[in-house]
Amino acid sequence: MKKVYLCLAATLFLVLCSACGKMPSGNTDIDISRFWEEETVDEENTLKFMTGLELILPESWNGKTVYDVETGPKNAPASTTFIVSEKTNAEADGSGVLCYLTFYLHEAGEEQYIFETDRVLGLYEQGGKQYVLVLEQPRETMYVEGDAGLQANYEALSAYTDSLQIQTDEMAGFTECGAEALEWIVYL
Repeated sequence: MKKVYLCLAATLFLVLCSACGKMPSGNTDIDISRFWEEETVDEENTLKFMTGLELILPESWNGKTVYDVETGPKNAPASTTFIVSEKTNAEADGSGVLCYLTFYLHEAGEEQYIFETDRVLGLYEQGGKQYVLVLEQPRETMYVEGDAGLQANYEALSAYTDSLQIQTDEMAGFTECGAEALEWIVYL
């Protein structure tokens, strides 16, 4: 009889977790330097990271984008950034940045400054720390100046930036919210 109660309790726990959309993750206490480690997925245009964060890229970006991770030493351990760039511009040292996804560590009592064009996606609690996840847009033109072909490549892909899907359902410890819910976020 005791085993039956234990099975029922375990089943109820799993049902409640899935109803809340927060299944417990086996990845506990992930270090910020590992936030952008990728997991294997079958879909060509999907990137999934150790945190459970998933990016579904516009199909037009397939094979035409490159990814880079910026962790410091200038910024670490306060932030880590995933950079999506248009491939031919990036290869020609013209940057070609389409967007940035950044985790900023929130230090108690300190304000975090972001640009008004950036979008706060939510708060991620990991390893006893809090990080705000922000989708950032390039601040200026990001293609090789004077090269009409590279400009056209960049503009063709940047037109689909709004189609980037960011899935946070599998991020244990993530709370979706905007900047208005975080009084320590200050817009520039």
